[in-house]
Amino acid sequence: MRVDASIDSVESIQQSLDATNRELEAAIFKANQMAADAEIRSYQLEEEIERRKAMEKELRISEEKYRSIIESIEEGYFETDLPGRFKFVNDAMADLLGHSSEALLGMSSLALVEETNQKDVVGAFQRVYRCDESLSSCCFEVMLPDGAKRHLETSVALVKNAEGKKIGFRGIV
Repeated sequence: MRVDASIDSVESIQQSLDATNRELEAAIFKANQMAADAEIRSYQLEEEIERRKAMEKELRISEEKYRSIIESIEEGYFETDLPGRFKFVNDAMADLLGHSSEALLGMSSLALVEETNQKDVVGAFQRVYRCDESLSSCCFEVMLPDGAKRHLETSVALVKNAEGKKIGFRGIV
């Protein structure tokens, strides 16, 4: 009877070992599968990083080209926020207005327009805002720091952010 009990015990242990081996094999298979998935995802992330780096480089080159063009044109170029504060002016624009670029940044563009003309200038920019269309010719006088007046003609367009929200104006004088 002891031999039968021992055989039953060995068979029970063998079945238990077989079950444990199957569980281990399943766990190893799952771990290998997870490792393979992680490797694939890692490769995908590396590709995405390289793609983004390439896009950033292209964007940097494009921005440098844009800046170079804006800075080298003889016409004045400006960008304002919606209330009309200068956010960017090129050197030609600063020269036309008789101020340094640094002095103009943050300044209200209306501060340069004679009070009697401010209503017309505001009206022109409001039309551009409301109609969402560029204005090809807007004429007005600005006051220079020395008290002289300068007649300017500008084109004005809306500036929108990536979501299409109106955030300011840009123009060429």
